[in-house]
Amino acid sequence: MKPPPSALAVALWAAIAASLSACGPSPALRRTALDCPQKQGALTRASVSTDGRACAYTDDEGDEVSLRLIPVTGSPAATLAPIERRLQAMASPPKPVEWDGGDHADERADIHLPGVSIQAAGDRANVRVGSLHVDAGGGGAVIREARDTRLRGEQLSPERRGYRAAFIVAGSGLPDGLTTLGYIAGGPKTGPLTVAVLKMKTRDGGVVHRDVTRLVRSNGGI
Repeated sequence: MKPPPSALAVALWAAIAASLSACGPSPALRRTALDCPQKQGALTRASVSTDGRACAYTDDEGDEVSLRLIPVTGSPAATLAPIERRLQAMASPPKPVEWDGGDHADERADIHLPGVSIQAAGDRANVRVGSLHVDAGGGGAVIREARDTRLRGEQLSPERRGYRAAFIVAGSGLPDGLTTLGYIAGGPKTGPLTVAVLKMKTRDGGVVHRDVTRLVRSNGGI
């Protein structure tokens, strides 16, 4: 069995993932079908639905990614909530860390800056960097991010008409030999959202995460 990633490694992986940006000047379109290339980095397309609103990818390591186009009902957060609940039901994420000041006192670090909060003790860490939240401990971590963003081609617009979100459970407590389970989503706040559900077995998910992020952002127009 592969050892779970450390709290620090998970926090660093999440911070790098959050900084990835899409390229391309074309503005966002209200999509009716996904653009699912045959290859996206390490990923190879495995299937495409007849209506073009869903496709699936795999790689040589057994990682699986399902990409879907989902209409927004109510709000982007409300639309994504049922997906997060289904993923949570599949996993046993680490319990929230209680900072009592006693455990690992000699290894503890507390950093609080505008927009940044980092608490770490031993193998546990709570990280808040803007919209990115990481709760790590017990060999696992839960990573959340949700924020409004500008649509592609509208970088100078004062209005943020796009939305991006991620929910990742990494480390212990996952079924079927998975190391990472979660989703990455993005698109216009009015919809549709492009949502990629990840089921990963590789320990170092940075490459796959990059490829999935590019698929989501190119289809979501963010």
